[in-house]
Amino acid sequence: ARHLEHGNANWRDFRNLSDVQRRCLDVVTLQGEFSKAQCARSGRPFTTQPKCLYGGAGFAGKGHTIRSAMYEVHARYRDLGVHFPVTAIFASTYPKLADWQIRPLAVEFAGIGEVRENHKFGIHFAFHDAPLGVCLLRNVDVAKPEKYRGSGFMSAFIDEATEVPRETFEDIRYAVRGAGVPFNSILLASNPDGPFASWVKKLFVDFDFSDEPEGLNAHDFFFIQAYIWDNPGATRVDYDRLRSNPNPMLVKSRFFGEWEILTGLRFPQFSRGVHIYEEQDFRREYNVPARYSTPAYLEKAEEHGFAIYGDLDFGTAADSATAFHLHAVDWKGRVWTFHETYIQGFSLQDQIPHILPLVKQFKPS
Repeated sequence: ARHLEHGNANWRDFRNLSDVQRRCLDVVTLQGEFSKAQCARSGRPFTTQPKCLYGGAGFAGKGHTIRSAMYEVHARYRDLGVHFPVTAIFASTYPKLADWQIRPLAVEFAGIGEVRENHKFGIHFAFHDAPLGVCLLRNVDVAKPEKYRGSGFMSAFIDEATEVPRETFEDIRYAVRGAGVPFNSILLASNPDGPFASWVKKLFVDFDFSDEPEGLNAHDFFFIQAYIWDNPGATRVDYDRLRSNPNPMLVKSRFFGEWEILTGLRFPQFSRGVHIYEEQDFRREYNVPARYSTPAYLEKAEEHGFAIYGDLDFGTAADSATAFHLHAVDWKGRVWTFHETYIQGFSLQDQIPHILPLVKQFKPS
């Protein structure tokens, strides 16, 4: 297994990684575009504490990416002179840890190490090349949040992070440390629909640090969207299995990798990736000349094969709210909502002057 040595291109090729997965490995090892030199050239703040989420669709190779990153982090530590690095892979329960990581590690990495259990490290993966160190294999104990406060890992990897409470993540984050270590990384991999998805989305997807304590630096956090097509091993059967699920929320999360999972919607199939468009999307679809804006092009609706419809949702209270939309329906029955007016605090009579010019634009009579 000589070609598996070090975190180099040969290793990545052997692992059959996509470009997106390679980018994830660059983040957690501070290589490629995330290296110190690249940051200096781009003006982006350099961090030695990267926290990266590789998250989104099912069958996106998340577990495979975690195992690849674990090896590359250990190889990077050795190349930087760190003696016997200790890292950890976490999952929410032991059965999931065994299914997602322990058994795959025993098979995929059989040539360079083995899964062991002893008093010193518990269940862990030990490299045959001893200077590479060990990776501890742990299930998080939600009932004992203080379990990892006395532990220490140089880097950590959390599988299906949306099944892990924020408090447990903070305990793991606290335990990731090491005097004189050149970097400490945390890699999370997850689908968007777990019970604790809100905090993962807040920090890694929305980058919302407005109510976070001092010391939690936004520039330490990275998000890499994961799709099924980012997994080189995904098959057409995998695509069809995810796409054909009768639950529209699961299709959104597991096939499209949507993090905007909203409950209680009248239209649960709503997806930002599918149902929201930019003007250039409309231009490309109908080959709209550059001299036209969307409303100007649609003014001659019949000429272009469109029917224009409006809808009004109004209230009658003193502080009523009204929403007015204009929709263009093409000859195939596809609907493009191209205008929205939202009015609040006016009576229905006072709202008419705001809406009437929009209606007259398309219905002069």
